[in-house]
Amino acid sequence: MRTGSTEAKTGGCMNRKGILLIGLLVALFAVSLVYAGGRAEDPAVVDDDRVTIGAAMVDITNPFFVQVMEGGDQMADALNANFIWRSSEGSLETQLAVIESFIEQGVDAIWIDPLDPEAVKPAIRRALAAGIPTVTAANLVEVPGNVSTPFPAYDAFYQLGNMVAAYLNYEGNVLYMSGIPGNWILDQYGAGLEDALAQYPDINVPSVQPARMDPALAHQIMESWLATYGPGEIDAVVFTTDPDMYAALEAIRDAGREGEFPLFSQNGDLPAVEMIANNENEVKIDLLSHGARIGAFNALVAIRLAEGVDLPEVLWFQYAPVMTQETWDHITANGYQMDVQQNEPFSVDWMSPEEAMAIIADAAVEFVDWEPPVE
Repeated sequence: MRTGSTEAKTGGCMNRKGILLIGLLVALFAVSLVYAGGRAEDPAVVDDDRVTIGAAMVDITNPFFVQVMEGGDQMADALNANFIWRSSEGSLETQLAVIESFIEQGVDAIWIDPLDPEAVKPAIRRALAAGIPTVTAANLVEVPGNVSTPFPAYDAFYQLGNMVAAYLNYEGNVLYMSGIPGNWILDQYGAGLEDALAQYPDINVPSVQPARMDPALAHQIMESWLATYGPGEIDAVVFTTDPDMYAALEAIRDAGREGEFPLFSQNGDLPAVEMIANNENEVKIDLLSHGARIGAFNALVAIRLAEGVDLPEVLWFQYAPVMTQETWDHITANGYQMDVQQNEPFSVDWMSPEEAMAIIADAAVEFVDWEPPVE
């Protein structure tokens, strides 16, 4: 009898636990629906007055795109908007399906980080036909009604090249660690830099090597350069991205040649900005693009479109050259002036590392009061 009673009690307890477990799973499933993509609310579930933006990202786990989403969330908080972050998982087919799902949901605007600027055009046309505005980040996608936010990459590195030349008093050997050959933005960086430096007869570029955004390869290239060029034979090194510079710095330290020549780069990652602020490793100028800034700016554009604001179909995302007051005074005393070739690349003439750190911490503060240019 005791055994039977114990079994009955145990069975009843297990049934109650099972019911509680099922209830918990149902609740968790409901929460997962509310947080579509893991970060923002799904308009199919949440009904409020905020605009909802569907964002079709290339990826949502890559550190760069995590930065982009953080900046987007900062702007969403500042302007009281919802974002649904969806990963394309590096697949064009998946990205097109994500865009179609946003159209079916009836979001207020769609932000696309296009894997293929041509292949997404039909999906963009369908969204616009459904009355849903679209913005394509970092790429020029020419569909009437779509807003593109491309990078003025050529002019950014053209100006950087002029800054490097002024810093060196217009003479010396400059090495350039380029990006991935065939990538439009990275190729534009290289073209702008080389055209700028070609203006100065006493500036030489003895080597241009593509690091392909691979830190291990960047380390190898720097080792090779240090073996080829002795002390006094390198006057500056320019990098396409900060991660390449960090890898090269390891090779420079290993060779015992720290502080021998100035370094110039692009990204505006926090470690690079801190090096400028602390006068470490001879890092002199870094062009602040940063994933959080890119995210905040594109989020702002998407929110304004969702609110019905008319915007130009091309809005150039602008960099900010980060340097100390001392560096700015030095290059301007040597004659540096902005010389725009195609599109204005900078939001400011220069930015202190302290200002850059504040923007990295909360990118929305830079753009929240932004007004579109008058066409």
